[in-house]
Amino acid sequence: MLESQKWKDFAKIVVMTCAYAGSGNVIKIQEMLHLCAEHKTEEQKDENLQQAAAVLGVALISFGEEIGTEMCLRTMNHLL
Repeated sequence: MLESQKWKDFAKIVVMTCAYAGSGNVIKIQEMLHLCAEHKTEEQKDENLQQAAAVLGVALISFGEEIGTEMCLRTMNHLL
C-alpha cells in the first residue's frame, strides 16, 4: 500500500471516530470491530495504523453509555 493511501485511510477512521465519539452508535462500533479483527499478511504487518485507530475508535464511540462500554470491553478481551 502506498504511504499516502495508508495515511488517508487512517485519517478517515479518525474523522469518523471523532464524529461519533460518545454516541454509542452500535453500527459504527461494529464497523470498527471489523477493522480490528482483520488478519494482516506478513507484508502488511507494519501497516496497522488502521487497526490502532479502530481500537481507539471503539473506545471513544462506546464511551457514552455504560452497556456499550461493557460490550466493547468483552469484545476486546475476545480479540486479544
